[in-house]
Amino acid sequence: MMLSVLIIGTSILVFSTIGGYLMLQRLREASNIVGTTKAIFAADSGIECELYRYNKLATSTVDCNTASGAATLKFDDSQVGVSTTVLTTPSGQLISIQSIGSSIKSKRAFLFTTSTPSTTGGATPGGGVAPGWPRRPGRPRF
Repeated sequence: MMLSVLIIGTSILVFSTIGGYLMLQRLREASNIVGTTKAIFAADSGIECELYRYNKLATSTVDCNTASGAATLKFDDSQVGVSTTVLTTPSGQLISIQSIGSSIKSKRAFLFTTSTPSTTGGATPGGGVAPGWPRRPGRPRF
């Protein structure tokens, strides 16, 4: 009798501990919504900065990466940053822009793609995807 009470009590304690831990993880995720939002807006700003640089100031010294000390893109919060990667053809035609925004522990990424030039010189109708980035069905095209 004493053994069964001990086993049942231990199992209740274990299940309540696991449940408490899972609730704590959910609360941590919910409280990080501000960091996630800042990371999304930082990634969006990185895309916009690179598009501006590509379309208007291709020869200027605009720097969209906040990791470098002389970045043009500045944020009020010092823990917010953005890292951008631009993929172009040898002739300078834009293929894709990858932007990763970060804030505290959150990182969010956006990928902007254009039509990929084919080997014959024309553009591929479906557009291209940068290497390592799978194309998801139903994804909006810009």
